[in-house]
Amino acid sequence: MKPWVRSLLKIILPRETRNQRLRDLDRYRGPAHLLPLQAGAMIFQSYRAQAVEGFNRYAFIGELLLIIVCLKMSALQGAQMFALLVMLGALSARDAYTHHDLRYKCNSIAQYYLDSATDAAVAGLFVFAAEVFMLSVSPELALPLRVLYRGFPVCLPLIAILRAELRPKPDPDIRFEGDREAIYRKIFVLNILWMATFSLLVMLTMSDRAGSFWDFLRMVYGIVNLGVWRRLQRNVLDAGDLQTLSIDWEKRERARMKSSLPQGLQKHEPFYRFYVILEIMLYVQMAVASAVVLWPWLTGHGDFLKPGISIVSFGIAVLTWKYVKQSNRAAALALA
Repeated sequence: MKPWVRSLLKIILPRETRNQRLRDLDRYRGPAHLLPLQAGAMIFQSYRAQAVEGFNRYAFIGELLLIIVCLKMSALQGAQMFALLVMLGALSARDAYTHHDLRYKCNSIAQYYLDSATDAAVAGLFVFAAEVFMLSVSPELALPLRVLYRGFPVCLPLIAILRAELRPKPDPDIRFEGDREAIYRKIFVLNILWMATFSLLVMLTMSDRAGSFWDFLRMVYGIVNLGVWRRLQRNVLDAGDLQTLSIDWEKRERARMKSSLPQGLQKHEPFYRFYVILEIMLYVQMAVASAVVLWPWLTGHGDFLKPGISIVSFGIAVLTWKYVKQSNRAAALALA
């Protein structure tokens, strides 16, 4: 096999199986004119097997709904369906290309986020290429320019965020060492920054009407929900810690700092189900807040300033949520 053919196949084949597939192709001893067919069959079989292994039903459903909403402006059902199939096909191919078994291999966390951003970019590139082709072959299957202008600045970033959140990846391994008070201050600031981002996302849904009951309800509900969620995790701590450590002021202060951190609940602990429901409701509220801000833009009204801020805030809040929780647990262990 010629070196340039091998290099090309190394780029095209899925990451997980490329080395084994190339070794299999190196052992091919059939007629030279059948080698391209053999290589083509190998590429197809590799992507088919990896697409089945890497299929994520939650991400697929989320992407399907997101694309349908973002293309809703188009009155051409055929154009919507064609663009939907192109995007889902491109994303499925990317799933097959990047999929790997976490039991045997874990990439860096940055690689998972880079792959997610690349997925969205590839899906957008495929749609634009399909648009150019359809405009010359079958214009009725091409999306109107207003749909591309309004829908894709929302759709592509949200696809990247969705895939980054739902893509299988190892749990973050966060550990703290050193000055306990410095650790506590950093985590306290981290919690404040996350809550500020969450509050900004909710505040973007506020209307211009003075004294709006729904604006008041949205803001109060978000603060109360987050406050109750945090308080539930403090109730599982030993209430006698501060009393038994009353003589040792240093230990007492560490116990106080530790008790103020939301450390999560385990399945066997009281209020675990309520804790999970409240956390799900936080995700729901963030999604609803983003949808409220994005909908006017998708339906052809307003500029992109508020929707852009909403997308950035939503991405930061969602993608950092696990790390904020893990950081609180790691800080609590460091303060023990």
